[in-house]
Amino acid sequence: MRRIPALIALTLAVAAPALAQTPLPACRVGLPVTVLACINYPGHITAHNPANGNWQVTCDSDKEKNWVSVNDLKRACTAEDVALTPAFFAGRWEMFTGGGGAYVKQASGDWKVRALDVAKTPPLVINADGSFVWNDFSKPPVRGRWRLLAPAEFKYASQKPPIILLMNAMDGKDWQVTRISPASDGRDRIELERRDLGLTYRGTRMK
Repeated sequence: MRRIPALIALTLAVAAPALAQTPLPACRVGLPVTVLACINYPGHITAHNPANGNWQVTCDSDKEKNWVSVNDLKRACTAEDVALTPAFFAGRWEMFTGGGGAYVKQASGDWKVRALDVAKTPPLVINADGSFVWNDFSKPPVRGRWRLLAPAEFKYASQKPPIILLMNAMDGKDWQVTRISPASDGRDRIELERRDLGLTYRGTRMK
């Protein structure tokens, strides 16, 4: 067996601790964080909603408040997400199609990226009894059934449960429904994606 020269061994021993990653702190109100909602500038956690697991971040530069998910904070702090059930999806959802983003100048003079919703569409109603009604401007409402997907059926392996499937929905196709990051005002949001294409809609829970 070949021996590692003493100088190389010493270098590796000194470098090893430096490669160890510093553990992230636990998320808590008052913690300074850097998140995309503040275009990666400093902010502070100012509130927590234990019902849905979301956190409010106030940007230091302009005091703007945004609600973000545990996933949005994963590079800043650690927290347990709320264990959702399919009941999360029940309700009336204000629907949008399109997307993208643009820089918008704030009152403070800072520029921030804001999501763009190209077109608003009639609401989607998901009922707890396994039925749904997807309204459209120019067509009769699509009424159908939804079911819970097993992890092996998810469109992408990286997705987390629960995910539901609207069967034979808009355009006669199956649409997968997932939870996404909340709206800036804290309301829940979902994304609908057609199983056979990349066509998507986004929905915000109606007040």
